[in-house]
Amino acid sequence: MVFRDPIFLAFVLFATIAMALTPIQESLGEIYAIGVQGVEGMGANPASITGNSNHQISANATRYWLGLEDESPFTSKIAYSSPSARWGAYGAELKYFSASVQNRFDLTISYAYAFEFKNRGEVSFGLSGRWIRNQYSPTDFYRFEDDPLFNEFGYSASGLGLDLGAVYRKNRIAFGFCAKNVVQPSLSISNDMGEGYREALVYSTAASYAVKNWLIPRIQFSQNSEGKLELSAGTEILLFNGLVALRTGYSVEGFALGFGLLGRSKLPVNFDYAMLYPTGSLSKARLTNHSVGLTFNIPQSKKNKKINETGPPSFEFPDIIAAKDPHSKDMPILEIGNKGHFSAIIGNVGGKPSDNTFASVFIINTDSSMVGSPFAIPPLDPSEIYDIDWTWEPKAAGVYKFIVSADDDGSRFPLRNSKISEVDVSNNRIEIPFYVIGPIFAEVKVENEAITIPQLTYIADEEPLVPVVFFEKNSLELADRFMPTLEVIARRIAENPDIKLVLRGYTDSESETGDTSSLYFQRAKAVKNEIGKKTSSDVEVMIESVDNYNPETPRIRPLTSNTSIEDKVWAQQENRRVEMSTIVNGFETDLLYTDLSTFDVSLSQYKDSLLSISILIKRVLDENPGASLIFEADVQTGAQWQSAYDNLSELREAVIGSIQADINFQIVPVFIKLAEDFKPVVRVYLSGEGMLYRPKEAALAAKDFEIPKDKRENRISISIGEGIVDSFTISIVDQQMNTIRVLSSGSNSPPKIVVWDWRDKNGNLVDPRKIYRVELSLQDPAENIWNNYSSEISIEISDKEIRRESTIIVQFAFDEVTSTSKFLESRIESMARKIIDLSNKENSYFNVKIIGHTDPIGSDRRNMILSQERAEEEESAIRRYLRNMLDIDNDSGLEKWLADHRITLVRQGFSDGKPYEVERYRDGRFERVLLGNNVFPEGRASNRRVIIQIEEIRE
Repeated sequence: MVFRDPIFLAFVLFATIAMALTPIQESLGEIYAIGVQGVEGMGANPASITGNSNHQISANATRYWLGLEDESPFTSKIAYSSPSARWGAYGAELKYFSASVQNRFDLTISYAYAFEFKNRGEVSFGLSGRWIRNQYSPTDFYRFEDDPLFNEFGYSASGLGLDLGAVYRKNRIAFGFCAKNVVQPSLSISNDMGEGYREALVYSTAASYAVKNWLIPRIQFSQNSEGKLELSAGTEILLFNGLVALRTGYSVEGFALGFGLLGRSKLPVNFDYAMLYPTGSLSKARLTNHSVGLTFNIPQSKKNKKINETGPPSFEFPDIIAAKDPHSKDMPILEIGNKGHFSAIIGNVGGKPSDNTFASVFIINTDSSMVGSPFAIPPLDPSEIYDIDWTWEPKAAGVYKFIVSADDDGSRFPLRNSKISEVDVSNNRIEIPFYVIGPIFAEVKVENEAITIPQLTYIADEEPLVPVVFFEKNSLELADRFMPTLEVIARRIAENPDIKLVLRGYTDSESETGDTSSLYFQRAKAVKNEIGKKTSSDVEVMIESVDNYNPETPRIRPLTSNTSIEDKVWAQQENRRVEMSTIVNGFETDLLYTDLSTFDVSLSQYKDSLLSISILIKRVLDENPGASLIFEADVQTGAQWQSAYDNLSELREAVIGSIQADINFQIVPVFIKLAEDFKPVVRVYLSGEGMLYRPKEAALAAKDFEIPKDKRENRISISIGEGIVDSFTISIVDQQMNTIRVLSSGSNSPPKIVVWDWRDKNGNLVDPRKIYRVELSLQDPAENIWNNYSSEISIEISDKEIRRESTIIVQFAFDEVTSTSKFLESRIESMARKIIDLSNKENSYFNVKIIGHTDPIGSDRRNMILSQERAEEEESAIRRYLRNMLDIDNDSGLEKWLADHRITLVRQGFSDGKPYEVERYRDGRFERVLLGNNVFPEGRASNRRVIIQIEEIRE
């Protein structure tokens, strides 16, 4: 016996018959006579390859009797099917079967042609010629030495076969007939060639009916040459608009299940799977067959591509259609003087070939039209297309239409002159809009180029940021009033990647009871968590005792025995806090620190070491807006002050010069402090305090003015000449081209009239010291920008203009003249430079006030003295900077310079009489806001301040 057991013999006989099946036929019950169209149906019925609109390639693999020991029987197949054309369709298939000693090759060539019968449907006929080679070879577990049928090297046989098929389709119904092995290939395993085993002749008849678009049952009857009759049946269910197919079927071999994933144009790949479970005696082995397949749909070339836009073709007439080339742009854009290339397609979506005809091309816009020479269109088979390419050079800008009219010689445009009788003539013309662009010319006119206002006051008050959070007794709860401050800090943390925030918590031993040993840390952690909600950056909580940090140290030192109860309560409130400080990553220590015990202040010896890291310094300053490079010195005498400032300024210029940056005196200040008890030292370091203490910016806001009634609405007229406008923006810009306000924007052309009320985007009157223009920015369809401008617009003040700016220069610790922020105090140099800059203005005089304030804790007398001391301290510092910068030796010389330049410089102390209050412009109006509310500890902290107020009066 050649094969080792009956199951395997049964398998060989089954596989020899079934090896042509695909997963689709497997899962539908092995229905041969009718199946799907195209390459998947070729092995079942050669007539199935008609009706396909794409090139199709399929690959299938079937594994038989999964679990069978020793044997690994399988079939693999690759096939190709062409699209249907005027001369029919063809296909080819190569299969390979392997099972132990047997190997078989099948090569099939198929051809089919479809006949249409108007409203009676379509009949397709097909034939397949097959060449088969059957080969038996020895294996490791079986040798042919003692086998009477084979020699020791095995045996091979070849044969030819022929299959015939027919399919009829109409609407939802399909019938099929297939005769397999009309020419029966001889694959005898005896030595008598031409005799012995031949594949059986099988006749099959099948039908299907689409009950719904998604439900298609099928049935088939087959009879072989020995008179054996077999029934097969199957059902296919399509889900999700045909993306998923579920299949089931029955045949004499057993029950089958399967599914398919059907691709679309963007992913033209189908996947199919089937599983067969045998019935009868073979079911006892519990071995199943599994089949998988992939089908690739490749669109045909333009000349033969199927046009599917209008649905299924009519079988009765040709139907000519004009369509857009799918490879062309949605909205072509041409420039004047450049040639444009246009393309479209003419196709036949009907069921009959068309005769010779013409197509015409037109270019039109609102002012003109142009008719091109007609194109001769050859006969087109169903589903065949013809490409049209046309070149045209525009002379003027505008919106045009490229029109292609099929079956039309253009002689009666805009009417059609057709020759072919068609199913539908409405699809014979396609319009493709396009732009022709060129320079856009526009004119902008302003009704009032100037207005005169008698009097105007401008105000800009800085608002402080107090980076401290205060708590109630034994509490960890964050009050809502701190949330705006924490939001600003969180935003700044995100803007300063190299600056780390450090938190230190404190408790008050007098007012807080119970175990408070970890309360300071929990408070710091509560602030950290709240900031963490507002930013992804990490926040460090200091726990260890560093820099003499003791969480129980009162932040307001103990007061005298006659202190009022209210003052004691206020002091206790300020002790229950979390303070914030900063560290610049990588620059935690000073860049330069030197003890000037002999006061040899020459710093040239340190220049090289600073210059060696200047690139790193530049990166930190560029990437962290809260960072500053501070050149600081503590000195004991005026002479030392002068020497230290000169040397530090020289060192600063060398560092800034090495990184090729402009000196910003607020970011790179020289900060010299003078006191007899100071130990003379010089420090250069990177500071991140600006992230915490930089005040909220204040813009100049105008008040106490009135615009003349007849000019409150300044009308701006706009006219567009040549060119195409796709979008526009109308803005007010200053001389530096900064956008002050956007008046209007949108798509298409701008309005002819817009109105401006002389205000900026915040509703504030624009600065009268600047010149403005209207900018009309136009964008064409190619995204080119064309800017047009009006004449200059200005505001004149006829009587008096007052500008008042308040700047925080110091915030103090309680009951001290010591600053809480070196960043704020280091701005004194910048304020001195600003005063010098004021002296260059003509027709103005200036009042510069340095004003000291305190909180209400303590006696009135002490607070008055303290506020005056604070103001005197900062005034003296500003005067020292002014004398040095102006090269003036003494105060009398400075007073003369101030008087010559119409500047008064005075100091004032107001004790706690003027809590911090600012004027703020919001939503088109001014409001006074109390920032230093003494009810709250943060309000009292902000009241311990020195403000420099500069008032400019221009007449």
